[in-house]
Amino acid sequence: MVLMRISNRNQKKELASNVRTVIIVDDDPSVCEAIADLISHHGIGVSTYCSSRLFLDEFIPSNQPIVIVMDLLMPDLDGLEVQSYMNEKHGLFCPIIFLTGHPGIDSAVSGMRAGAFDYLQKPVNPEQLMETIERAFQLAEEKLRERSKKESLAVLFNRLTPREQEISQYICKGFTAKMIGRALGISPRTAEIHRSRILEKLAVKNAAELVALAIKMGIHEPDPQPSRLDLSFQSPLRVQTARE
Repeated sequence: MVLMRISNRNQKKELASNVRTVIIVDDDPSVCEAIADLISHHGIGVSTYCSSRLFLDEFIPSNQPIVIVMDLLMPDLDGLEVQSYMNEKHGLFCPIIFLTGHPGIDSAVSGMRAGAFDYLQKPVNPEQLMETIERAFQLAEEKLRERSKKESLAVLFNRLTPREQEISQYICKGFTAKMIGRALGISPRTAEIHRSRILEKLAVKNAAELVALAIKMGIHEPDPQPSRLDLSFQSPLRVQTARE
């Protein structure tokens, strides 16, 4: 079975048509072909690259679960450099399974700290590889669900005006209408009107539900000492939806 590197356009089509896709990056064509053959027999979409630089040039982020199986040591860019670049450029979570014929503690620690999913030593046991890929897909799908949920919540928050977003942050900090009014130079009545509109737009019943919603989005952290209110609190920028 001969597997050719797919083009940019074909990759986009394949990732859209397959729910799950494994991308194999290894400078040894025989390794790419053998692993791709194994994975395709399990009904999983596959694309292969024999150059890490070419992979980075042609990689297209997807809303479908992707697992990357990558050689750790390659002549152009090694696996850790590719992993670092992807984290910085895309900010996406694609589990990376590193393959290596020369295991080293330093590189393993560096990779795991940067988010590598696992390390497997060549020659790879087929059953072990498929079991690791399955676990990686489960994690990828969980992260995609979390991302989708945050994007939906971001849409909700972006229904608020800049003033309402500012006041919602004060509410999450535990400020009363009177305290909000004092901090922003508005009347307590005006602050209360804004509060009611915020709860209505976000479909929450009270301040506690608003706080829970903000925590889910990752834009608010619980205050361990809520009685200590920071009147110098600065309003945040408008919430941005997650990158595609």
